[in-house]
Amino acid sequence: MNSTRLPAAFVIVIDLVLTAVFCVIGRRSHAEGVFSDLPGLLHTTWPFVVALVAAHIVLLTARTHADRVSAGLIVWAVTVIGGLALRALSGQGTALPFMIVATLVLALLLIGWRIVLAVVRRMRGEVSRPDRAARPARGDRNPGRRAPANRSDSSSDSP
Repeated sequence: MNSTRLPAAFVIVIDLVLTAVFCVIGRRSHAEGVFSDLPGLLHTTWPFVVALVAAHIVLLTARTHADRVSAGLIVWAVTVIGGLALRALSGQGTALPFMIVATLVLALLLIGWRIVLAVVRRMRGEVSRPDRAARPARGDRNPGRRAPANRSDSSSDSP
């Protein structure tokens, strides 16, 4: 059975929420306002959100299943690299410890939920790679031809 694909819009919302969670955690860890300082939160969040949206545009253009782990790697890489680049261009901090934390936390969040989904799908017996079912068995010389079921030796059929 093939696994069901999550709608792209739902995947984008999940990633946006998790990216916002990353920014909220970061602001809280530095005793900065979160909801009491909404402009500050938006200032912190926008570079990563812009990069995340760009990553999803790439996935949509390539018609990639955004809920797959491989897509999560792309989303994570583009979000981290693009977000840090936009932070630097806008004069926000890009200290090495922040870059390390951003890379690791966003990996955990953006790739992590996809890994959990893949494990759940596998436990439920859903095939994560539909191409496996389409491949002929190893050693099968005629992959399009099926062997007859319960056929006896052809030498006994001769008159």
